[in-house]
Amino acid sequence: MAKKSEESGYINEITRISSGALFKGTVISKSDLRVDGALEGTILLEGKLVLGEKARISGTVVCTNADVWGTIEGDICVKEKLEFKSVSNMKGNIKTSQLHIEAGAQFNGTCEMINEEFYNGYYNKLLEE
Repeated sequence: MAKKSEESGYINEITRISSGALFKGTVISKSDLRVDGALEGTILLEGKLVLGEKARISGTVVCTNADVWGTIEGDICVKEKLEFKSVSNMKGNIKTSQLHIEAGAQFNGTCEMINEEFYNGYYNKLLEE
């Protein structure tokens, strides 16, 4: 059960896109997001993204941290730590301050190491669109 914080309401809340679901559009959230289905569009999170093994994202992802087991086709920008697990598949561009790719993970694209100032500008630009 989520804990209640006086300042921000509930913390440790998780938004979920379940297996078998397809979401098209923009997700904007202050909480974490777990995707086990498919998502086409833009994700703007102040929390962590967890992408399940059979999950697929096509589009742009911006988040604080990410653990990826599934497939991303597009761009991902992570403020802190981005981890690609051994069964993951990434086709696109990465912007992050910390990157960990396990043996067996597939990555085709470019990677740019960024700082917090760059991340904040990138996030705010997408939020305004």
